[in-house]
Amino acid sequence: MRIQSEVYSRDEFLSVFNIDTSAWTQRAYRGETAMAFGVASPVFTNQYGELDMFATTLTFYIAYFLKIGMKRAAGLVRDKWREWLDGLAKTERIKDRAVYTEGICFVVASNPDKTKIEAVIGPCEEVMNELGCAGMVPFPIPLDLVVKELRKGARKAGVNLPKSLTPGAPDSDIYKKWIAEVENYQRFAATQRGGKVKAKRAMA
Repeated sequence: MRIQSEVYSRDEFLSVFNIDTSAWTQRAYRGETAMAFGVASPVFTNQYGELDMFATTLTFYIAYFLKIGMKRAAGLVRDKWREWLDGLAKTERIKDRAVYTEGICFVVASNPDKTKIEAVIGPCEEVMNELGCAGMVPFPIPLDLVVKELRKGARKAGVNLPKSLTPGAPDSDIYKKWIAEVENYQRFAATQRGGKVKAKRAMA
């Protein structure tokens, strides 16, 4: 089973977000990027998937609406990768996406000066009430909105996305098998990152 359905080049990936390659390189250097499955950059150089695009779109939305730095937003997306992935799988299979109480949101809550920020993914109304009672100011980002904006950007750039970004519902056998593959991928990614660090040290 493939981890992501499609493989996109760096140019295709950046065209969806209308970002030039030098600006993206600088963002990556500053730690302002988030890919799928909790990593900051693709394991295979210049190869991106549809979930990498989703993670990037989500990062942009968090930074824009919460008025926080891209590095901080990217960190939230990387830290909460499994929660938003499960939420995305549910979102893609909700029949009536206009039902706010059923919709899944990436809710970011902060205190007034943004020295404390929390993120919870779940049913929009439920999570908003939970975080609001904790004395924080919550802001919901519906995952279906993120998907909609990603697909809009992809169409404009002439990039074809798969019909579904996830293989099945979180409680399905196919999804559980896929998550097992994702965990293997993460171990491989950690090995690759370790190798790159060693190579840099050897060159120093």
